Amino acid sequence: MKAYYEYDDGTFWAIRTEGGDCFTSEGSKYDGFWPERMLIVGTEEEQHKGMPPNAQKIAFESPEAAEQEAAKMAAEKSVSARKQDAEFWRIAIEINSLLLFFVPDEYMTKELCALAAKREGEALRYVPQQMRSREMNKQAVYNYWNALKYVNENEKTEELCQMAVEQCGAALNYVPEKFKTPKLCLKAVKDYGFALKYVPEKLKTPWLCAEAIKEESRSLKYVPEAIKTKELCFNAFSLGEKNLKPDHGEAKEVLCALAYVPREFITKELCFDAVADDSESLKFVPDKFKTHELCLWAVKNNGSALKHVSEELKTYELCLAAVKSNEFALEFVPEKHKTTELLDAALDYYGDVIEFVPDEHKSREFCLDAIKKDRQGKAIKHVPVSLLTKEFYTEAFSLKTGVFEHIPKEFITEQMCEKAVQEYSYAFKYVPAEYRSQEIITSAIKKNGFALRHIDERQRTEQLCLLAVKNHGGALNYVPYQLRTPDVCLEAVKADGRALKYVPEALKTTELCFTALKSFPAKHIMCNIPENIRTSDFYARWLIEAGTLSPFEQIIPEPMIEEINKKAAIIDASAL
Repeated sequence: MKAYYEYDDGTFWAIRTEGGDCFTSEGSKYDGFWPERMLIVGTEEEQHKGMPPNAQKIAFESPEAAEQEAAKMAAEKSVSARKQDAEFWRIAIEINSLLLFFVPDEYMTKELCALAAKREGEALRYVPQQMRSREMNKQAVYNYWNALKYVNENEKTEELCQMAVEQCGAALNYVPEKFKTPKLCLKAVKDYGFALKYVPEKLKTPWLCAEAIKEESRSLKYVPEAIKTKELCFNAFSLGEKNLKPDHGEAKEVLCALAYVPREFITKELCFDAVADDSESLKFVPDKFKTHELCLWAVKNNGSALKHVSEELKTYELCLAAVKSNEFALEFVPEKHKTTELLDAALDYYGDVIEFVPDEHKSREFCLDAIKKDRQGKAIKHVPVSLLTKEFYTEAFSLKTGVFEHIPKEFITEQMCEKAVQEYSYAFKYVPAEYRSQEIITSAIKKNGFALRHIDERQRTEQLCLLAVKNHGGALNYVPYQLRTPDVCLEAVKADGRALKYVPEALKTTELCFTALKSFPAKHIMCNIPENIRTSDFYARWLIEAGTLSPFEQIIPEPMIEEINKKAAIIDASAL
């Protein structure tokens, strides 16, 4: 059983059953809502995922009982809900394509599925088999490489697999073995080193493994032992700036690179390079090399390495160096070393580490100083309760407006609200309803367009929406659908090209899409441009204005490249 309802104030309520459990969620329909994540409520995985708003799990004795109770709750919730028809679901899918999961059979059409798949490739997982087509698969994968995971094996073509890998090397995970060529595998690991995990053993050459390690040193885990030479292992720690690309699930099962270096290759010099590359490496340094000198070098590079230093090696000098490098290393400092000097060093830039300060040091002055130095206003959460008076909150607020969200409602004044929304980007969410005047609302949106998210949909006027998207294009996500006008959408993509994702399909004109690219020239922006606009003329215009096809070369069909260059040359010549 599954059901989804929307209400006039812009909120939603949803329910689904799985076995003997009911899962519900409710909140703003503009917030990120992934139906599949309803199922991980109450699990360890919940701590690491963006969860649906107010998600809950209700357990019953049997699947039948769960179905009956779900139907009863859905019937009650439907009474005040907005009427559902084909147009309701079209708009719902434009706002959040993953809602395709909840679409009743009577409204599930090929056209609606195609709309969902091209706006959010991940939605392909909810498209019924009988409504899928080769073109829909292509649109979904073009929009988001991970959609390849949901394409039937017998429908995966070489072209489709290449398109996915061009976007992200991690897509190699979903490529059938018959399409894993040396060229495709090399492209995958150069973009995403962890993709080495999905390369067939027979294709793991020394050169390909070296390219994977160059992109991500921890991919050493997937290098065959026969290929692990001393030179290859040393190269894993001499690559300069560390790769900061997001991982796609592999990192949670991978340790630091040093953990995969054969013991006979580990030297003192290698250990010094390894701990500078990754603070976790200290955990895998052989005892004979784990000296005070090495530990000091490790914590100076990253203070968090202190958690892997044995108690006997934690000298005062070493602990002081650790907190100067990373304030949060204070968590691993023995109590005997927490002197005034060391605590002052730890709190010098980030007052939030007051969490690890012994209570006997938390005087009123000490806590206020920590709050003043804190970057996010969270230090006040660790102030002793005995100090938290109205006067203390007032003084703390005068030092750091970020504490606003932690001030009890009874201590908040209108003047505080005015100051908070002007100085603290995320303050409006915590402004009590009685202080939400038009002036404060306008001031908050001018400071942070995303404040629109915390205003009742019925109060979101076109003027406020325009202010919001001019401040940050991404605020278009919270603009009511009927107010996503050509003017509002244009201002949004001017401010941030990534807002193109939230533009209704009917408003995606050539000019608007080109404006989005100029604002944010990235591959994933192109993935939100309709296929009928991505013509050789469109690319030729980009080539002329930008002087290069970068960063889109990899996702432009090869046969079109020559045509684009010719057209660009002709247009350029005629301009002269």
